[in-house]
Amino acid sequence: MDGSLIGEELTKKIIGAAIEVQTYMRLTECRVALLLNFSVPVLKDGIKPLVL
Repeated sequence: MDGSLIGEELTKKIIGAAIEVQTYMRLTECRVALLLNFSVPVLKDGIKPLVL
């Protein structure tokens, strides 16, 4: 999936959100993703890369 973006607003804990994102990544054959946590004071502190 070149140039694609899958977005979903999650209000779950970060571990549960990471598991759900990994499921999307497997289904779409996407190998790299960013998990964004908007519950931090500075957004750059809430960006976590995920690689399968």
